[in-house]
Amino acid sequence: MRYSYIFKLAFKNLMGRKLRTTLTIMGVAISVGFVSLLMAFSFGLQKAATDQITNGDSLRNLDITKGSSKIVDLDNDAIGKISDFSEVTKVYPQVALAGDVQLGDSKSDSIIYGTGGDLLDIIRPNIVGGDLYNHNAKNVAVINASLAHKLTSGNTNTLIGRNIDVRLVLRSDLYTDKNSKTQIKSVQVSIVGVTDEGKTAYMFVPLSTVTDFGVDRFSSLKVQLKSVDDVNTVKSQIEYMGLKVSTVKDTIDQVNQFFQVFQIILAAVGVISIIVATLGIFNTMTISLLEKTREVGLMKILGVKKIYIRRIFMTESLIIGLFGGAVGIITSFVIGQVINYMVYTMAAGSGNASVTIMYFPASLMIFTMAVSVLISLLAGIYPARRSTKISPLDALRYE
Repeated sequence: MRYSYIFKLAFKNLMGRKLRTTLTIMGVAISVGFVSLLMAFSFGLQKAATDQITNGDSLRNLDITKGSSKIVDLDNDAIGKISDFSEVTKVYPQVALAGDVQLGDSKSDSIIYGTGGDLLDIIRPNIVGGDLYNHNAKNVAVINASLAHKLTSGNTNTLIGRNIDVRLVLRSDLYTDKNSKTQIKSVQVSIVGVTDEGKTAYMFVPLSTVTDFGVDRFSSLKVQLKSVDDVNTVKSQIEYMGLKVSTVKDTIDQVNQFFQVFQIILAAVGVISIIVATLGIFNTMTISLLEKTREVGLMKILGVKKIYIRRIFMTESLIIGLFGGAVGIITSFVIGQVINYMVYTMAAGSGNASVTIMYFPASLMIFTMAVSVLISLLAGIYPARRSTKISPLDALRYE
């Protein structure tokens, strides 16, 4: 008996009970669609998180801090040694200080980052007013919205071009001279830009603003490499020097580990709906077997082999799984796109950047379809095997 004939016969049997078949297919579609939406949501969040981290050339950058080392310092000597590595394009130092900012009667504590304009181009904070300063700039600053709101109750863009008084707390550990003591220095800078990032008040000033006071040690270094392939090699070399190195890849790995656990939890929730769908197919196939008992007996008397009878029932179950899976995946994809459009519309209306909340990679669609087919085959095994054990004489007497 050809597979094409078996398929036609199985399809005809299902169409003989259209309402029951449709309801069973819809049950499978709802279960598969629910699982697909759950997983698409987790994939969407994961993609949004990793895309935010891996913007630009960040994958070929290393972030270096002193860590717990008491031997190696982040000074010009360390910068020189790291710059000598053939894989390194450039090393960018940065100094983080505590301090406070005053504008008229408004005053606020703030974190102050001594950051060169070339490093600021790499960091690329999201500017909502003004612009970043260049590498030759002097006595300027880029502040975040949190600090801006503490300096003015009005529109933060009105601060652009205003001069503010900044007090810097220069710790003794920022000097190679062991006799140095913590100092407080004041400087006046002009605001050239406002960024909307961060809830803690902070600001960027040119690195020279800090180094002009004699600071010759740094809080951190950002190392830019020629290629992403060099990351592991250079990381090992710098760690051998006694410094602590972190990469975007490390962060991405941590994010992925979190979402793997999250996806397992969501999949466990989805298993419940899959079990319900499996029971629905099993119930449909069992009833179908009872209705076709006389037909099965007649086929056996006519000499139809058991394997073909079993294939007919397995094919019926497979058709339910295929149609149910396809309907579930398509429906979940449409719902996901509607949700993405709604999120995009709300983000555009509020002036925020849009993110893809629901993401459907090809692997997810293939996986959910495979699950649909698998549960349909599992649900059809028992009715199919039972059909081959029916006695022909008993089947013909069955009412």
